Amino acid sequence: MLTNRQIKILQHLLIHSFYGTELAKVMKTSRRTIIRDISTIDDWLRENNYGYIDSSKKYLIVTKRDKALKIEIQKLKVQKYRILYQLLSCKNISISEITEKFFSSKRDIESIIKNLNEEYRHLFTISIQPRKGILISLSTYERINLIASLLFSFVNLNIDTYEAKKNSYLYLENIRHTKIVERILRYETETQLCLQIQAYYICPECQLKCNNHGARP
Repeated sequence: MLTNRQIKILQHLLIHSFYGTELAKVMKTSRRTIIRDISTIDDWLRENNYGYIDSSKKYLIVTKRDKALKIEIQKLKVQKYRILYQLLSCKNISISEITEKFFSSKRDIESIIKNLNEEYRHLFTISIQPRKGILISLSTYERINLIASLLFSFVNLNIDTYEAKKNSYLYLENIRHTKIVERILRYETETQLCLQIQAYYICPECQLKCNNHGARP
């Protein structure tokens, strides 16, 4: 599984060729890191039959499957957030359950978790603990906000949220003309509010409250 930086390098190389020093400057990293990343990307391209990187002069992608490669890159970018969504929407989930659900190896999932920890290092930490599974250090409030943000930013996550959508629309319809909704809609759109309510029904802690006490947002 490619890292965020490697995916970005791949996207740059799809536009035009680069010298190693040029890529290092664009990616704000060292030339040594670029050399390692290029080797990893080249292995990935060959393993998946997309082509290879010609490094005889500048780094140049040689492929006859340009369209398929671009589609795969988009899938790679979204896959990480689909896995994050899965972690946010489940109270307890093991790494074996994640690997089975996403048809990925343990090594790939661990790499994605490492990437997520780097990207969201100021917000949370994801840890893999024996007998406890994969844990994410977020409060219920932060979890709801992050789920809503994912639903808003990545409409192509390809996840089933039918029940949560139905519940959120019903709830919003019931409170639509209340003063609290009027105040909220001064600061966010109705779509954002719907996603916040939807995220409440997806959040595992809130699901437990709803099931035990019939609680609502």
